[in-house]
Amino acid sequence: MNTASNGIRSIARNSGHLIARNLVVYVLRFVYITICARILGPEIYGLLVYGHTWYLVFLPFAQMGLQSAISRIVGRNRTKSQELLAQTLSLRLVASILAALSCGLIGWFVSPDSDVRNIVVVFSIALAGRSISEWTTEVFNAFESSVYTLRQDSIFRILEIILGLTILMSGGGVIELALVHGLIWWVQAGWGLYIVHHRFSSVHIDLTLASLKPVLVMAFPFLLAGLFSTWEHQGPIILFHNTIVDVALAGEFSLCMQILFILFAMLYPVIVAALPVLSRSVIHRDGNDLVFTDIFIRASFLLGAVVGLAGMSLGPVLVPLVFGQKYPVAGELLGPLFWCLVPYAVAAPLSAIAIARGHFYIPALAHLGGVLILSVSLPLLVTRWGIWGGVTAVFLGMLIPAVIFLYYAFHHNWLEFRKTVLTPSVVVILSILVYLLTATISEWLALLSGLSALVAGTVIFRVVTTADLDMAGMVFGKARPGSDC
Repeated sequence: MNTASNGIRSIARNSGHLIARNLVVYVLRFVYITICARILGPEIYGLLVYGHTWYLVFLPFAQMGLQSAISRIVGRNRTKSQELLAQTLSLRLVASILAALSCGLIGWFVSPDSDVRNIVVVFSIALAGRSISEWTTEVFNAFESSVYTLRQDSIFRILEIILGLTILMSGGGVIELALVHGLIWWVQAGWGLYIVHHRFSSVHIDLTLASLKPVLVMAFPFLLAGLFSTWEHQGPIILFHNTIVDVALAGEFSLCMQILFILFAMLYPVIVAALPVLSRSVIHRDGNDLVFTDIFIRASFLLGAVVGLAGMSLGPVLVPLVFGQKYPVAGELLGPLFWCLVPYAVAAPLSAIAIARGHFYIPALAHLGGVLILSVSLPLLVTRWGIWGGVTAVFLGMLIPAVIFLYYAFHHNWLEFRKTVLTPSVVVILSILVYLLTATISEWLALLSGLSALVAGTVIFRVVTTADLDMAGMVFGKARPGSDC
């Protein structure tokens, strides 16, 4: 188990750096969102989020699906890294420029008014800089040196927040905030390229077609998966904004979706850090990739239940307290929306496993299912049920990819249905029932009862096993004596 221990420790170390980075960045970003939401109000804040979301929809075109390709190839064979980095950077530069131009031009012609057109064009400037900057962080993560990601993102996101708040306090508006956002991403891109060049591999451009074609072919399924998964996350804001008449309600929905994205971002680093290690595990055929996936999914059910129950109890209290009385509906939305964390966290490791095992088109097909359900159901459900229809459509859009991934995993005997899915699901459903039964008495009692039921069910049904505890011990170098794992 020495190989397993080393691989798991690598995942723990690098995901720890990325989680630390996200804690710094997203705690500060949450403060930034809070201040922006309070000062701007739901209508203007919704406009800012719409512009930000618009350019994020085009970001996968700039990324070209190269994130997973870089991690997989470098994780399997670092001797090819210099050639790969030259090819992927060249593609990223060309794609980033074209995506930024498309983002601005399309946004200008389809936007309903001048305010939306102006902010979309300004945000398109940020797209290319962000794409190139993210290429550098993908290199850091592929070389399992995510400490550079922690340092770089912490510094530049803090700088963006400081400048943004300075502009807000000086009477600036959304255009100025968007300009600062773009400027910081371009500066970060330049700094990241400097670090890659001096620490990992010389940075140079290779635009010969013969050199780029194999990388393009390899990256194509990742590009599709990136496009579809991005629309699952960002599409609801655009679809809701274009369906609902009430602009303030669109702002409240956007605020809740941004908070949900922060939760997603806290889990994603584990998958990013795991992909190079999982790719090596597939080569060694040691089965550790499946062990990791099984543990991660079971833990995701439990973590998602904790977040969902807490959101239902605390959302109506905390949202008005933090964001003010201008957001009366957002607090009620958070709890139900937080349950999207469960299908998201189930799908994420299965996507990584499919890529590590060479099933490149499965993530694209799974997320395509989510995109179709989301795009069809959200306008219909919002028209019928208003903002609650939007929440329902978001959950369905997240659920479908998870179901497709699980079906594929069971078909290939990657997971055990009863151990990985059925038992944790039963425990989570029981905790929800206990919560609902006691919610009529007191929300605080309901939260305590629901969490107690979750803990009791975890112990009784052995959702967490002694083997899982041994694995956790290896991560921290403290495996229990006598363990045979």
